[in-house]
Amino acid sequence: MTENQEENKPSYAELEALYVQQVKRNEDLEGELATSTELVVDLNTRLDNATVSVELSPVIVVTHEQKKYRVIGAKFKHKGMEYAAADLSKHADVVAALVESGSELLQLVPAKAKATASK
Repeated sequence: MTENQEENKPSYAELEALYVQQVKRNEDLEGELATSTELVVDLNTRLDNATVSVELSPVIVVTHEQKKYRVIGAKFKHKGMEYAAADLSKHADVVAALVESGSELLQLVPAKAKATASK
């Protein structure tokens, strides 16, 4: 070893300090990994539950002024009357009132973009 290389050689104390830092960093990363794994498991469970809910729940869509709205909820009350989502298409006046009031019971279904063929 040359004299210059010998001067740049880290001391035992420096190496030990670096080792302790790396051990601490490794422990921190293992904790983050455990937390991330728990989060992924939780999100997968929620997604599975949501998928089952969607598969089991019929999607009810109503139309008002040529726009389609998905009905959120199976039953609701409007002006003291109870309505079932499945029957809402028979009550255009109620649909109109819900749309005009900005009710969260109806969710606008985005119109599909028209495909343009390029040849």
